[in-house]
Amino acid sequence: MSAQRRGRKSPRDECSVAVVRQDWTLEVARSAAVDAGGVDPELLGDFLHRLAAHGPGHDWDRHTNAAFAALGARAAEQGVALRALVDLYLSAAWRAWPQLPAVTGEDTSAVRAAGQRVLRACDDVVAALAEGYASARRAVVRREEAMRREFVDDLLAGTAEPAGLLVRAQSYGL
Repeated sequence: MSAQRRGRKSPRDECSVAVVRQDWTLEVARSAAVDAGGVDPELLGDFLHRLAAHGPGHDWDRHTNAAFAALGARAAEQGVALRALVDLYLSAAWRAWPQLPAVTGEDTSAVRAAGQRVLRACDDVVAALAEGYASARRAVVRREEAMRREFVDDLLAGTAEPAGLLVRAQSYGL
């Protein structure tokens, strides 16, 4: 009688379950990206793996915050709205919740601890993303102001090439 007929999983089935178990992060990331309006799921970085990890070695620190601030800056540079970026992370968090190893077990204290860890991670990551996003947006505004000043200076000085001025004028609606 086979292992399946006796109601047990065969080693091959357990292996396929393990593969599916590892791939849950990809599916969660894709679903969250669609939910956030088609945002690039790579903007999640290692957020889902950090949610699934447990233990003191996986706490948030300034390096982690810097990594997520960089992802926020990258999103700003790509033109992703901050609301969509936050939606990506929060959608990923609630979709990941039932998949987390601590949640799938029977230990209620582990589930509570996982809940606290997820909520704290969401709080920390959203703050870091917003900081990086705002910083990148300020840099873009400063760069655009400098380009406008340079354009006006070139226009008033009359020393710039007219063809180049015309191309630059179009970007300002002139």
